[in-house]
Amino acid sequence: MRHPRGLLLVLLATTFLLGLVGPAGAIGAQGVDLTPILPREGGTLTAVVEPDVVIPLRLTNTTEEPRVVEVYPAATNQTEGGGTGVGGAIDWITIDGARALQLDPGQVVELEAVVDVATFRELAASELAVDEIVFVLEVVSGGNVTPRAATIVALKDGGAPIPMPVAIVLLATILLIMVAAAWWRFGRPMRGTPAGPDEPATLAPLPDRRPPSVRPASATLA
Repeated sequence: MRHPRGLLLVLLATTFLLGLVGPAGAIGAQGVDLTPILPREGGTLTAVVEPDVVIPLRLTNTTEEPRVVEVYPAATNQTEGGGTGVGGAIDWITIDGARALQLDPGQVVELEAVVDVATFRELAASELAVDEIVFVLEVVSGGNVTPRAATIVALKDGGAPIPMPVAIVLLATILLIMVAAAWWRFGRPMRGTPAGPDEPATLAPLPDRRPPSVRPASATLA
């Protein structure tokens, strides 16, 4: 039977090799921090996916030595213990700049991740819906082990914009309703006898549609 201490060392080494998914927020490896600049919803960093919106990321080398790092987005998977693990890299989220970055001591680099909105919504409409991803940080070294860490980011659809043809039709319908309401309120011609240039218009009496039995005596004598 394997000694408990030996089993613990094997588990720790496996975790180190596969990488950890840290809590929502800044994560780091070998003195390099990766921080998504996002608000939290329910304790998790959340990015709203919509056109022309980017996910800001900040890389910080907190050491006094240069570091070569790689940052990329990846899918998540469920581990046997019910946790969240790092899956394969995804190509519908891109990060500006080179994948491998050289960081000087103390250097801070601002990055932007762009989500392909069309692909995200296609996945959302299928059985492959994605509601969270991870940003992975790897520190490149000359050894056999690449220190790695990852942070979870939830993705939320900001809502599809109204197509331009639909927006034009809606606007035209609203304007038409407003014009019709204004005409009904102010522009209807009044029934009456024409007046001269210096005389006010007089309204013609409306016909009495009541039965003769209920009309006043003055109305029945004609």
